[in-house]
Amino acid sequence: AITGLLVWQEPQLVFPGAHKQRPIPLPELPPEAKKVTLHSADGLALTAHELPPTNDSADARWTIFFPGQWGRQDWDMPKVALLRELGCAVLLVDYRGYAGNPGQPSER
Repeated sequence: AITGLLVWQEPQLVFPGAHKQRPIPLPELPPEAKKVTLHSADGLALTAHELPPTNDSADARWTIFFPGQWGRQDWDMPKVALLRELGCAVLLVDYRGYAGNPGQPSER
């Protein structure tokens, strides 16, 4: 019975923020953030945000950052700010089913 309960509840345990009835508003992004659309292999259009480094580094390293698994993208924004201060450009990509993106998240 316990195993059955865990299997039944696994999606809610692994991806808790995607199952909320009301969307949590996106955090305030800096004005230089550029909204981009990523197209998945199965035809979904997923929203992402591109943020340049805070210093004007021509050879910036890119970091792909997946915020908000718990449904609160604003909790991760200090980490994003630190990456940018260290000279990284950041691509913020929300999972399927998060931050208004279509679809449902899965482990695959």
